[in-house]
Amino acid sequence: MRRISATAVFLFALWASAAAAQSRRHRPPPAPPPPSAEEANQAANDAAARSRFEAGFTFYEAGRFEEALPEFQAAWQLSQRPAMLINIANAAERSLQFSVAIDALRLYLERAPDSPDRDATERRIARDESTVARAAAAAQPTPAPPTAPVVLPAAASSEGAPVGAIITLSAGGALAIGAVITGLLAHGTYGDLQTACVEGGCPPDRASDLSTGKTLALVSTILTGAAIVAGGVGLLMLFLSGSDDEAPETRARLELAPGPALVGATARVRF
Repeated sequence: MRRISATAVFLFALWASAAAAQSRRHRPPPAPPPPSAEEANQAANDAAARSRFEAGFTFYEAGRFEEALPEFQAAWQLSQRPAMLINIANAAERSLQFSVAIDALRLYLERAPDSPDRDATERRIARDESTVARAAAAAQPTPAPPTAPVVLPAAASSEGAPVGAIITLSAGGALAIGAVITGLLAHGTYGDLQTACVEGGCPPDRASDLSTGKTLALVSTILTGAAIVAGGVGLLMLFLSGSDDEAPETRARLELAPGPALVGATARVRF
């Protein structure tokens, strides 16, 4: 009886052990612990960064580098992955924003000091800095060449060229020419009246011609007198201002010829 009881106990224990093992095999594994707030935030940033990077890459491949640059910059701010700085530098250089490219490459070397392309990145920075320096030099205004001082001619002195005398003689010549012209006009008018007027009387319709002739004769006389005065003053100024060694030879000749009912004059001045 004892032997049966011991056998029964042994079988029961064996069954219980097998049942426990079977229960453990069918039990589902424990659920993983929920992610922390930091991990959840990083996962969200990575997803947003991936979206912005893909948008920037699309713009970059289409040659729209200015539009690709802000997308790459946003992806960097979200992910903080150093490789994203190279994308920023590429887009900045292609859009001629070399200062932005320099800042991105320097930050890349700071965040990835052991980068295998460090030497190439440093050469790239030096090249971009040279480009910026050349652009700044070209933008500076070119200094104007020094202006030569303006030398004004000295005023003519009493020992120099007799400018006043020349001007006065020229004015006298012009007056003489005016006197000759008005004298000729008056002479022509009187010539016409000599055939129309008989015994000192003129037809009424020729009265205006008579008045015109008298006026022309008077003007010719006045101009002749003014020409004589101007010529005399000019000659006097010429003789007083020049010397025998320095003053140029000046000759003036004024010829007066009286005519019927007028004074005619011709003047010629040579310098």
